[in-house]
Amino acid sequence: MTCFCSCALIVRCSDVPTPSLGRVNIDDLPQQALMELFIAGFGEAETICGNRETPTDIEKWSGVWLNAAGEVEGLNWSWILETCEGSLPLHFLPSSVRKCDLSMNALAGPLDVTTLPVGLEELILSSNEFDGSVNLVCLPKRLRVLRLSSNHLTGQLHLDELPDTLEDLSLSDNDFSGTVNLTRLPRSLMELSLAGNDLSGSVFLTALPGLMTSLNLCDNHFQGSLDLTALPGSLQNVWLDRNMFSGTIVVAVMRGREISLSGNLPMQVVDQNLRAITHFDISV
Repeated sequence: MTCFCSCALIVRCSDVPTPSLGRVNIDDLPQQALMELFIAGFGEAETICGNRETPTDIEKWSGVWLNAAGEVEGLNWSWILETCEGSLPLHFLPSSVRKCDLSMNALAGPLDVTTLPVGLEELILSSNEFDGSVNLVCLPKRLRVLRLSSNHLTGQLHLDELPDTLEDLSLSDNDFSGTVNLTRLPRSLMELSLAGNDLSGSVFLTALPGLMTSLNLCDNHFQGSLDLTALPGSLQNVWLDRNMFSGTIVVAVMRGREISLSGNLPMQVVDQNLRAITHFDISV
């Protein structure tokens, strides 16, 4: 039975130390204490730890798994969390955590991703009610997967200082606005979805990562012409529907590649030799 008893679990999210205190002091706490502080504001804490007043040891918690050293390596609490008093205290995640999946819940409030564990590789917070802006400049250097889709996040997106290891970035179905720079994405990035936001301006698709397989920019307010002659050979799915693209769209035809441009302004699609392509909505 843990020695860190109910005194930690009666602390409300709004009362706990703020991320500005830094991870140095927080990491001095036992992992049991950190995890109890992390779930302290969850209305469904007992679903995870058994009993709010006398929580079980973390190796017995639902949805938590440990590494060979007995440290918390990951947690998956999808579909079980309805409330959290205050903001989500991600700064209490132990430094050993590699994966955190809290998707398909009803968690709300601002989202601070600047104090995540340095070794975190996957953060999945899709389909919640988070709002406010999100800082993508100070993400963990080993992060491979970041999914924040289907929330209410706002503000501009700065995509030119993402971790070099990032492979999957999903920010779709939020309320992000402004322009985006797609010319300095991580070389490792394979999947990018920005669909369903209020993004605008021109997009330059001539310097996408060489490993990219999927690009979704649907349902925004992007505009102007498009040069699709330098898409990576690995890129099989390009969704640009329901924007405001117009003018001449120059395309490099590649067998098996799907490029969708429906729902834009009137445009002429031509191949690299300036020959008109008449049916270009599904596959080429």
